[in-house]
Amino acid sequence: MGVAVGRIATVVCLTAVVVCARLSMAATPGEVQNAVDKAVRYLYVQQRGGDWESSRRARKIVSPAQDQPGGMTVTATYALLSVGERRDVPLLSMAIRYLQSYDFTSVYTLGMRCQVWRMLLPDAQVKAALRRDGRLLVKSVSSETGMYDSRVDGQSGPPDHGVSQYGVLGAWACAQEGLEIPTSYWQNVDSGWRKAQHSDGSWNYGKTPTDKAQTLPMTAAGLATLFIAQDALSMGVSPSSKGNVSDPQIDSGLAWLGAHFTEVFKSKYQYYTLYELEELGSASGRKYFGNTDWYAQGADYLVRSQKSDGSWNSTVADTALAVLFLTHGRAPVGMNKL
Repeated sequence: MGVAVGRIATVVCLTAVVVCARLSMAATPGEVQNAVDKAVRYLYVQQRGGDWESSRRARKIVSPAQDQPGGMTVTATYALLSVGERRDVPLLSMAIRYLQSYDFTSVYTLGMRCQVWRMLLPDAQVKAALRRDGRLLVKSVSSETGMYDSRVDGQSGPPDHGVSQYGVLGAWACAQEGLEIPTSYWQNVDSGWRKAQHSDGSWNYGKTPTDKAQTLPMTAAGLATLFIAQDALSMGVSPSSKGNVSDPQIDSGLAWLGAHFTEVFKSKYQYYTLYELEELGSASGRKYFGNTDWYAQGADYLVRSQKSDGSWNSTVADTALAVLFLTHGRAPVGMNKL
């Protein structure tokens, strides 16, 4: 009996040690803030002539920001505003004027610019720009696929999942600021993304159906889009008293994501993927994907992998996306959902 009790006590102690070791690996709030502060300094240093476009093709493309005109500047500006930088900081003010000065046709840039506009309200000029961008995004979605091409000045080629979610995020931002988005838009988007989901619950990059390397970020994007569309479609509908409604396609997608979550840290798309995961966390209100605390693992990885100059991957795009993950993801999940 004494031996058995001793063994149980030993197991309990070892379990406690393992749990404590795992907890100690999580990045502290102070470490996260220090990483964000270093990244902010890096982003300002990289600005040239009032924008960040000179860095757009500095390296192999690993996110839409690097492949879309205005993408670098809108992503860096969004990241800086998200951490609380004032719009009247000279370098940031120059970047905002740059974004106000061009009629961009990139879906990525327009979608992210709507996020920027939201942070600059209630400025009347900004509100008009937000409504203009929102209407353009609604008008430009394909009525056949519920997806976007990379540009809004004409549909061409197969749908692009990589930028389509940013069109939806832009429309969602506008809807949250009072722009009336037709119900048909959300029905079209919801239907299109559901049709594009694979039988195992995942999504991959639309223009290259065999590109498995981007399955993880696209699955996060697909799930976030379904949560957003369902929220929009349920507005004004009385909640059911029969408990939570099950959605088999969302459930299968979350199961796939939970099973493959750690692959993000082995991918060349890791920062882009982390941002997509943060958007999914915000849209769904979920702290866990499967059994994975997505923010704790992602924040710990980012704190440990940041370069001495404050960057991630030595690029403006990846650094800005990492900052967005750290800043938005640390907000209470319940508040995100509200």
